[in-house]
Amino acid sequence: MPPAFTIAEVPASRGGDHDHPVSFEARTPDGRLVGTVLARRAPMAIAYFEALEQGMQPVDYADELDRVAFLDHVEVAESERRHAVATALLAAIEPVLVGRGVRVLFGGIGRGADSVPTAAFFERRGFQVLQTGQRLPGFFGRRWTLPHTAEPHNWVFARLPRK
Repeated sequence: MPPAFTIAEVPASRGGDHDHPVSFEARTPDGRLVGTVLARRAPMAIAYFEALEQGMQPVDYADELDRVAFLDHVEVAESERRHAVATALLAAIEPVLVGRGVRVLFGGIGRGADSVPTAAFFERRGFQVLQTGQRLPGFFGRRWTLPHTAEPHNWVFARLPRK
């Protein structure tokens, strides 16, 4: 049986910013939106570019900027959960990120009631789920979140294959 949804890349709606976003959406045959995924540059990479624009001399992350991406969200309509929508969205976005040279994808899980099944979802897809309160490791010897970033309930990350 074919899936009850299709996956399509969503063109970036903003130009000229430093997010470098990539996004996909899942829609039913009648066009109803049932899921989205968005990844972008890590917060520290964005801050690096903004500092350069302001004439500052930030710590040089130039070689690593596009090797780490932040998984901003994976969202699926409640009625479509457990129908492989999130799995298909991640399967669509990962090759695009790998094609851009991304080697690590990280994100956070909130504190809501769905955090336990969300953690299991990410673990089944090869992500490492850190314990509550455990800090995100420094990928490539760098910190990828800003000091004032609110910590999620759990960080998750996956190392992606080389292109």
